[in-house]
Amino acid sequence: MSGFADLPVESVLAIAGEFDRVEDLASLGHTCRNVHHIVEKELITNFPRHALYRGARDGDLELVKRALESGADVNTRFVSSRRKGRFYDDWLPIHAAIDGGHKEIVTLLLEKGADVNGVWYRRQASKIEDLPAVHMLLSLGADINWQSQHGRRVLALACSTGNFEVALALIRAGASL
Repeated sequence: MSGFADLPVESVLAIAGEFDRVEDLASLGHTCRNVHHIVEKELITNFPRHALYRGARDGDLELVKRALESGADVNTRFVSSRRKGRFYDDWLPIHAAIDGGHKEIVTLLLEKGADVNGVWYRRQASKIEDLPAVHMLLSLGADINWQSQHGRRVLALACSTGNFEVALALIRAGASL
């Protein structure tokens, strides 16, 4: 008995090309490994920003590189994304890479023009609860005294949420209120 994965590549691509929503295309890609590799090309071609975000989130360096080569904007924002029961509103690809601990991808995104200080945007310092992520940001040159549009510094953001481990790490690195 033949299945969907046994269809010729051209047929799979024709089907994939009919999808208007990236979620449907991604679901098709999860049916099996062979289909995934075929559909991934369609995702990169027609939805490069989603491919960039997915690659950054999942730690797929090659997918990130191909998405950037296809014209994905390194600073594109995602209005809503959900993973493992958590919502990520207004995240950049660099947020997803940092959240996953993918330092090589973070470095690549920075080289391509991502704003390392954009990570502090919208309380990111207080959302990042694991110290390795904070140390990664600092080692990559994030401004330890960055201020929000309302004048709040990163240290104040961490303190206001009770994230004292992050606050202590920021103080040790030279942050000021």
